[in-house]
Amino acid sequence: MTTPDIKTLSATDRNLQLESGIADKAAPRTRADDGLSSRCEDPAVFGARFWRCYRLLHFIASRILGNGDRTEDAIANCLIKASHNPPSFVYEGAFRSWLVRILIDEAILILRQDREAQI
Repeated sequence: MTTPDIKTLSATDRNLQLESGIADKAAPRTRADDGLSSRCEDPAVFGARFWRCYRLLHFIASRILGNGDRTEDAIANCLIKASHNPPSFVYEGAFRSWLVRILIDEAILILRQDREAQI
């Protein structure tokens, strides 16, 4: 038996599906469903997720900046920027991608600052 799309149901039918748990299985994914929930993440959960990604972040930063203090600076800046009101990601991959993007931006900023200091 197939379940009708939840968007085409009346309010009563939708409430019945929500109560029975059918709506969770039948709800279609939309383009806006990027794994991001609407609330901010708990700081303890954020810290644990960040440190699970630390090795990946260190690898990426060292490939861009080389080993040394600049790598650690980029990771520290990434942590600072990401910790300001972090969104709560449902999927670990979405969280990791978000962190990597912040890290890459920070690494590029450090490279620019180094280039400007040499001029």
